Formats: sequence, C-alpha cells, structure tokens
Amino acid sequence: MPYMMAGQLSELERLRLQSRVWEPVGDQLLARLGDGQGYRVLEVGCGAMGWLRILSRWVRLAPTVATPGE
Repeated sequence: MPYMMAGQLSELERLRLQSRVWEPVGDQLLARLGDGQGYRVLEVGCGAMGWLRILSRWVRLAPTVATPGE
C-alpha cells in the first residue's frame, strides 16, 4: 500500500522537522558506538532525510547520496 501522504508539501515539512528534532539523539547514540570514520553505512528508504545527515557526519562522508525507497 503506498504512503497516503507522499508528495504533500506539509508532510515533507513535518518529516524534515521530525528528523531535525531527533538528530541530537541520533548523534548521541552513534557517539556511544565510537568513531565511525572508515565505516560504511547504508540507509534504505531514508525518505525526508531520516538518519542520512547523522550517518554521513559519523563516517565523515561528503557528499552523501540517498535513494528514498517506496
């Protein structure tokens, strides 16, 4: 079943806000795992950012490319 809110600007804005709100917690979690430099990560179906920004900082990748899943 497709996501009913997909493609709506208000939903995209909500998901981006949600991602930013939870970003500090994600940073703290990854910090507990130690230094991620040299690791490889794959985020499948990242949607509106998700963990992509957090993971790319953790493994020190730039630029990072994501492919949102459906």
